Amino acid sequence: MKKHPFPILLLLIALTPWLSGQSGETGKKNYYTGTAEDLLSLVPPPPADDSPAGMADLETILQLQRDRTPEQIARAKRIDSHSSTQMGAVAFGPSFTKENFPRTTALMQELRATRSKMIGNGKEIWKRPRPYQRSKEVVICVKKPKDLSYPSGHSATGAFRGALYSAAFPEYKPIFDAQVRETMWCRVLGGVHYPTDVMAGRDLGIRTAEAMLKNPDTQAAIKEIRDEITAYMKKHPEVEAHAKQRLAEVTAKPVSRRGKTSKDQLKIIATLVAKESHKSAVRNALTAVVDGTRKEPGNISYALHQDTVNPLKYTIIEVWKNQEAIDLHNKSAHFLAFAETIKDKVDSLSIDIIREIY
Repeated sequence: MKKHPFPILLLLIALTPWLSGQSGETGKKNYYTGTAEDLLSLVPPPPADDSPAGMADLETILQLQRDRTPEQIARAKRIDSHSSTQMGAVAFGPSFTKENFPRTTALMQELRATRSKMIGNGKEIWKRPRPYQRSKEVVICVKKPKDLSYPSGHSATGAFRGALYSAAFPEYKPIFDAQVRETMWCRVLGGVHYPTDVMAGRDLGIRTAEAMLKNPDTQAAIKEIRDEITAYMKKHPEVEAHAKQRLAEVTAKPVSRRGKTSKDQLKIIATLVAKESHKSAVRNALTAVVDGTRKEPGNISYALHQDTVNPLKYTIIEVWKNQEAIDLHNKSAHFLAFAETIKDKVDSLSIDIIREIY
């Protein structure tokens, strides 16, 4: 990932000794001896609201909100309150509590304390408002956060814990990876984070864990965690059985609800700038093609956006079941009428067809 230096010297100076493990304190373990800048400079800035990525961020939340089910809302609320023991319990079963695993609980809290302050101050660097602060259309279904949006603290913390547990138990890494993805998805589903927030949070959490795992004190802590959990497993074989069952569940090949893999799905981002003399005609043509396209069986979503700076600039974010659906759309009467109407009435037009890969 490209480095993005930023001129916040005072913040980095303030954070550096704290993140360095406060080595001046007698007996303090140095889980991380780097600086805040080493990690925060790896995080790119969030996309601008009026960029295609920024508009897609908001549209994703609104589409999820329209289709949100009671079961999904319950999932988002469960994730809203998370801890290291909750993550451990998913992998190892309900007996994974701080009473049964006191050393693991204490070490995970110590390790998190080494990097938690950095995340909060990191958000102050980018100062990105929450989705519901940007748009009144966003309705959240979880507790309203009091801090900023970028990067996602829940995602960073989840990815950080997942990486540490995976270091202790690499054989169960898919379980922890699945929990990180669930955390990320539920924060978007809850309406409190954009997709780019959770991706940046996940990357920061993983990179923080990777940096800390190079430290001997962190490596020793990971060994203690594995030793305590392994010793408990030997006395309680049902714990290992639970972990193996959970591993089988998360690694099983998913069955698509549509009968086809998600790789068939395509997205289109079309951007045009209307000529001033034809702005009304172009606007009317756009709303007409949106209404017609949303009725097509192969269309999943079709949303029209207007630039917040240049009112003549429009972006359509489209989601299609497959290429065949796009081909049929291009031959439809409403699309052909739209293409004919805007001909010679726009200054520019760009179309990108993209496919989700991760």
